[in-house]
Amino acid sequence: FLGVDNGVDDSDIIMWQSNGNSGLQLKLLNALDDSWEEFFDVAVRDWENGQPDTLTLTVKRGDIDHACEPVDGLMKVCNGNYKETGWVGINMMSHTNGGIIINSV
Repeated sequence: FLGVDNGVDDSDIIMWQSNGNSGLQLKLLNALDDSWEEFFDVAVRDWENGQPDTLTLTVKRGDIDHACEPVDGLMKVCNGNYKETGWVGINMMSHTNGGIIINSV
């Protein structure tokens, strides 16, 4: 969203903390049911093979969690039947000291 007029001041944007050398190292917790596995695998592969190579993903399989309860230090990816909401997606995050510590997608 940087560089886009989305009504958010760039100084208000909260980032994932990184080591500053090799980009972002992000741990994903896959809490999806089987109907989303193929889509998840393709998305992870696409992000892992992006150019420039600034993102390293580690995937851990978790229990299916339609409620998508957050887990410290991980980006949790889940799905459920939320009926007609008009959402394109939803993201819940918690942060401290300017860095993201919990993220559920």
